[in-house]
Amino acid sequence: DVAKYNHSAMIVNFLGDIIIPKFDFPYSLHGIDFLKARLKLACKQTQAKKLFLALESTGHYHENLVASLVASGYDIAIIRPIDSKNERDNVHAKTDAIDLAAIARVIIASKGTRSNMPDAIYYNLQRASRTHRQLTWQETRLKNIITMLVDKTFTGLWNPENNIFSDKWGKASLLFIQRCPIPQETMKMGVKRLTDFFRKHHTTLGAQTAQKIVALAKNTPARPMEVMESDIIALESNIHILGTLATEIFQHKKQMVKFLVQTPGTYLLSVPGISVVYASDFTAEVGDIHRFAYAKQVISLAGTAPRKYQSGEVDKTNLPTS
Repeated sequence: DVAKYNHSAMIVNFLGDIIIPKFDFPYSLHGIDFLKARLKLACKQTQAKKLFLALESTGHYHENLVASLVASGYDIAIIRPIDSKNERDNVHAKTDAIDLAAIARVIIASKGTRSNMPDAIYYNLQRASRTHRQLTWQETRLKNIITMLVDKTFTGLWNPENNIFSDKWGKASLLFIQRCPIPQETMKMGVKRLTDFFRKHHTTLGAQTAQKIVALAKNTPARPMEVMESDIIALESNIHILGTLATEIFQHKKQMVKFLVQTPGTYLLSVPGISVVYASDFTAEVGDIHRFAYAKQVISLAGTAPRKYQSGEVDKTNLPTS
């Protein structure tokens, strides 16, 4: 029974008789050695020829323990918490001893579904894929916040009808917002200085764009700078964080490519519309495709297989999944 720092274990035979009662051990070299010693003692007492080790998948807490035991030559069955829950005699009580007995019953009766720790390639691809997805979500949220702030500090600047920036998230647009977040700053700069600003930072914008921006600034009602001070600081901070996020997203995308090319997932790139990101996400979550005999097994893993209801003369197929 896995916890964050200290784990519990119990050793039983195939009849469910307790050989060694519940004991605790920490996740450390000493703790792992203590567990191995108890396993050897139990095997000696019962003259057992085969060991079956099982634990629940518990967030990420079980992963290091599984890796340590696998490295020591043990086979580990990872079962779902719902399967062990179904084996509890008393669903209203929960203790470590009850959980251990339930896990033992799942293994003895060979019930439930087993999962495996991915190997190094698929594990690294999964971590890179999930981190890339998380950072992309943060980037989207951050862009929404920046858009809201720009709408408040310089209304109309990003209005597509004004046709000022072809890409509002491009280099020129973000540089300008950081330099002139409010219309008053733009009018102070004027067309000539704004044109020089764009050229100094090696953008493709010139005098024509500068004229459009200054004209918009003169025609835009603006609140005093002292009122917008906190919004301006927030805008600058969020744009800075956006740049950092973009760099990190690119780095994780490179990691995804590095491990994707070592898997059959590269074949997905031959399908029109499938990018490196989609191919990596799919391959990372499905794992080694060779462990599936046919496509329906992948659909079942995804949880998108249609339900079936059969009772007596009633036989309904292709029902919604939820």
